[in-house]
Amino acid sequence: LAGARVLDVGCGGGILSESLAAKGANVVGIDAGLAPINVARLHA
Repeated sequence: LAGARVLDVGCGGGILSESLAAKGANVVGIDAGLAPINVARLHA
């Protein structure tokens, strides 16, 4: 996935986004809820 650009819609806490980024993807996660985004920031 190195160099891939991924948009994770409904990313929640960012667990999938974190895994994809660890494999080299450039990931942007969005979610409607503020609480899940705050959790995702901890994984960034």
